[in-house]
Amino acid sequence: MPQPPARVPGHLPSRIPVVVVGAGQAGLAAAHELVHRGLVPGTDFLILDADTGPGGAWQHRWDSLTLGRAHGIADLPGLKMERPDPQIPASRLVADYYRRYEETFSLRVVRPVRVISVHDTGDTGGADGDSHSGELELTVLCGGNGDSGDSGNEAGGICGTLRTRILVNATGTWTHPYIPYVPGIADFTGRQLHTVDYVRSEDFAGQKVLVVGGGLSAVQFLLELNRPGSARETVWATRRPPNFTRTDFDQRWGYGVEQRVREATFNGRRPASVVRNTGIPHALTTWMRWIRGSWCPTACSAESPPTPPRGAHPPTVP
Repeated sequence: MPQPPARVPGHLPSRIPVVVVGAGQAGLAAAHELVHRGLVPGTDFLILDADTGPGGAWQHRWDSLTLGRAHGIADLPGLKMERPDPQIPASRLVADYYRRYEETFSLRVVRPVRVISVHDTGDTGGADGDSHSGELELTVLCGGNGDSGDSGNEAGGICGTLRTRILVNATGTWTHPYIPYVPGIADFTGRQLHTVDYVRSEDFAGQKVLVVGGGLSAVQFLLELNRPGSARETVWATRRPPNFTRTDFDQRWGYGVEQRVREATFNGRRPASVVRNTGIPHALTTWMRWIRGSWCPTACSAESPPTPPRGAHPPTVP
């Protein structure tokens, strides 16, 4: 049975062979591969991004997060990022880098566009070999001021549909963080927040803070929370000992991480956590011994290690 025509706002096509959802690191890398294979942005594929500008999730991170201490970012294919200035917020640096990337490869990202739903049209094409068989239909919301109500519509947005044969989901998890259930948390009277809610270390002045997780964000929080005027004491809780590594974080390291994840996925195994695959730069271990607080595999207390020498700063990660 013939399908009704797609309804789309004026600046979107009704059909396009490939749609990439998300213009963060994964979405831009996927778009580069499509260009490498001869597809033309805007004609053969479309990138839809819910944000109003480039930067992916990085543009929403806290201002004190910089590149070169605990955090770094892998270069996108085809365009290296200039050595980051550790004095400039990572949110600005990465947004500028992604903007240059989009312009360099003329990726023509369409924003702000939020994909509300995706469903199979159910059209198999029949005997006539319909070229539109096997399509997916996307319901999208274009524009809007980002104020989502209970109805799921954003004020000022224009809703429509478009169809594609191939959908690349590169939305990430920043807007849908995973918060594990911890027995007793319902009775906890203190403040609990996720990485996405963190703003500044001064918000925890004079408090005892438990940092849960063994990744680089946890390391970044511990380094910040032990500055003068911040937390009174910190405790670091992880499921297993932190995965410090002496491996150079170079291209060979990146290929190794990708190979391990690919091998586990292709063999039906659940990939290890991000930090299990990437590791934490060993250069940070000396500084971590200086922070006021303790590390434990479960939430516990211990004597504070010595304070850092006067004028000491965390090592820079290459």
